[in-house]
Amino acid sequence: LDVLLHGTTVFEVADLLRDQRVPFLFATAYDRRGIPSRFRETRLLEKPLDRKRLLSEIVAMTTQPIPRVESVSHDPMPIGVSQAPPQTFARALARKLMPIG
Repeated sequence: LDVLLHGTTVFEVADLLRDQRVPFLFATAYDRRGIPSRFRETRLLEKPLDRKRLLSEIVAMTTQPIPRVESVSHDPMPIGVSQAPPQTFARALARKLMPIG
């Protein structure tokens, strides 16, 4: 997640992803002091992003178990809505970014 998009932070999205146990990392041109303490353990990549480091971080995130965290109260997923396994998106992104050859 880019920490700041068009003047808006992504921390609400990060809360939702964390609550759903979806792995993510922050990308930013700023330092960790601008990130709320509840994301102290979240991986952080500095811009400009290094493609190899990004791939390495995605692989690391998707091969480690995601710890449970205390959930901030959000509306639950509607009944009947299916969810992909939490690491599916990150793995698909890593495959997309892998060099061909």
